[in-house]
Amino acid sequence: MGTRINTALAGRAALAVLLAVVLAGCAAQSAREAEAPAQARPPASLPAESAARPAAGAPAQDIATIVAMLEDGRMSEGREALRVLLAREPGHALARSLVRQLDSDPVALLGAEHQPYTVRAGDTLGGLAARHLGDSSLFVALARYNNISRPRLLAVGQTLKIPRRGALAPPSATPTLPAAGNGEARPAVPPPAAADGAAQRWQQRVDAELAAGQYAAAGDSIARARREAPAGGAWEAWLRDAERRRSELGRSQVAAYHEAAVVHFRNQQLDEAIALWDRALAIDPGFQPALGYRVRALELKRRLQELDSSGG
Repeated sequence: MGTRINTALAGRAALAVLLAVVLAGCAAQSAREAEAPAQARPPASLPAESAARPAAGAPAQDIATIVAMLEDGRMSEGREALRVLLAREPGHALARSLVRQLDSDPVALLGAEHQPYTVRAGDTLGGLAARHLGDSSLFVALARYNNISRPRLLAVGQTLKIPRRGALAPPSATPTLPAAGNGEARPAVPPPAAADGAAQRWQQRVDAELAAGQYAAAGDSIARARREAPAGGAWEAWLRDAERRRSELGRSQVAAYHEAAVVHFRNQQLDEAIALWDRALAIDPGFQPALGYRVRALELKRRLQELDSSGG
């Protein structure tokens, strides 16, 4: 009996040492990952959002890039970019909706009556907005409704308030993100000729999927559009631009998932961390930080299960 207890204690001690070593390695790697972008950050004496704000007369950024800003919590920068875009495209439906969500009381927009929801692995605010409010672009209002400053980072187990019914104006007054292939929102790239309805429908579908964070679906849509594209390369410009935006936004989302997963891992929440790394790798199967950390997390989980099964 004493030998069994001593063995169990030794196993736990060894596991504790392993966990400490792995966590120390995580901290060192995270520090290295932070060093490169740190050189590009604005000086400490300037607010980050003010330093990054577009200058007067700057070219309007596409709507998917602006959505990525908002998902990352860069609300002031995103609001300014939306105003630049609307100055050049006053009828841009999605931009108008996002500005309203930023500037209005979220309770007035979505209604005071709500129900609790517990975040599960794979959830995003855009996906929850689509499921419960009927419009994925309402992620900004939903984030503000829940006092979430960085919409792209949700924690598994976090409790959200989901409005029971929205109070947004009808689409004729405030157009929202169109469903795939429908709606009035203008595409983020210069539109094809008005007569080319097929190209416009594909553009709107890809824009909607990118804005909702559905990068794999957007990639599938781009591939299908390429197969249907007419001869002569008339669609090539917007297809290349769509693929570029999908790649850039996907990298940003992968980095966000990895950052959140490392936090869970350091708190020894292995299942939550592994689920987030799975989501990152679904977007970018070759993302090395997620591959490496995930292997460590699985190994720690395996050892913990072995220790529990041994009766320690």
